[in-house]
Amino acid sequence: MPRVLVVVLALLAIAVVVAWCLLNKHSPPPSVILPEVPAGVPALPADLAGATGPIIAWSAQTQARFEPCGCTAGMYGGLVRRAGLLARVPAERLLSLELGGWSAGKEPHQVLKSGFYLRGLRAAGIDAVAVGTAEVALGAPLLAGLAKDATTHGLSLLAANVQGVAGITPSLRMTVAGKELVLTAVVSRSALGDGMTVSDPADSLVPVLAAAGNAEVVVLADLSETALLDLARAHPRLSLIVGGAVEGPTPQPLTIGAVRVVHVANHGKTIGWWAWGAQSCHFDLIPDSLPDVPVLRTLVGDYQRTLAATDLPIDHGAGRSAYVGDATCASCHASAHALQSASRHAQSFASLEKKGYHADPECLRCHVTAFAQDGGYRRPDAVKRDSRMSVSCEACHGPGQAHVMAGGKASPLRPVGAATCVACHDAENSPKFSFEIYWKKVTHGK
Repeated sequence: MPRVLVVVLALLAIAVVVAWCLLNKHSPPPSVILPEVPAGVPALPADLAGATGPIIAWSAQTQARFEPCGCTAGMYGGLVRRAGLLARVPAERLLSLELGGWSAGKEPHQVLKSGFYLRGLRAAGIDAVAVGTAEVALGAPLLAGLAKDATTHGLSLLAANVQGVAGITPSLRMTVAGKELVLTAVVSRSALGDGMTVSDPADSLVPVLAAAGNAEVVVLADLSETALLDLARAHPRLSLIVGGAVEGPTPQPLTIGAVRVVHVANHGKTIGWWAWGAQSCHFDLIPDSLPDVPVLRTLVGDYQRTLAATDLPIDHGAGRSAYVGDATCASCHASAHALQSASRHAQSFASLEKKGYHADPECLRCHVTAFAQDGGYRRPDAVKRDSRMSVSCEACHGPGQAHVMAGGKASPLRPVGAATCVACHDAENSPKFSFEIYWKKVTHGK
């Protein structure tokens, strides 16, 4: 074969290899600019600040909460404030974990929120996210979509014992403060989700441990405390088990041989901290007095604007309306209507508009009348500016058409009492609510 032809063929072969590599290479994950510590964030406890090894931080059961409801003062939790507490630790020393229960739910607006929340986790410097029972319940297609979102933003969704979902990673190797770690996650075998299988947690860790070599193995486990301890007994080679599906925190790590077990609960209102090898844990409540991290506050605004521009199934409905509106109520119940009109209930939708949350179904559920019900308020109704855009008479008393058609003498309206109020003013959204105190502000005669 002529030498020139050999050279040409060799060059062609090299070109093919280079082209294949360019087409098939994996893009590096987007860089993360960790937020600076906002002014007003308390200093890191001295023993954590003085630690030389990895510092583990974790939260669980957050349900994609960027922030608490915010309708009253004194509420806890939220990623927009948690990120400021995390930023106190230098990135090279921090291992920041999100345990199971981070997703918002199956409804389209909840899936949208979960995707934005994953972006927020990465912006906050979270290193790994575990798949928990709530995520398995989404089913394989929805969870695979969120796994793809996570990968796009440089995050790994971890689960060693969940099969059948594209994009789920069984383990992740990383180095923190000079210590080589292998991260993995397990969920209870009782977790159910369409299109996937969940194997025994202990069995699923066998190949992870075999491949770990000399690295320390950290398990994020969405298990009960009893199951966490059983897992430690089954695998004494483990270094640390971090749990979230529990009732409360561990002031000191639980010890099974050389395995340490720590956990935190409280629906994302708390961060757990443990300095590697320490004898005790720290727990930070996340109060609303903490300042927001600007990059995350901006992301919340992006989410709300995207939500407002997204057509949702709950925006559409059929069925005859049984709601008559406040003007009809006022024709017979003038004094009661006057009291309602002067109350904060009448400004409930306006308060959402002021914050830019007027298209959020999670807020509208309690800030309008009969949200997404036949004849009740739906998001396209905002252009009508009628009484359904408030906590109107019928929000508490129920639809009034039958009452009106009967001349007010039959078909009595729904009685109102404490159970009516706590449907919205519950412990999660109105922690300081007292029916005895607040009823006096809205009670009225016929």
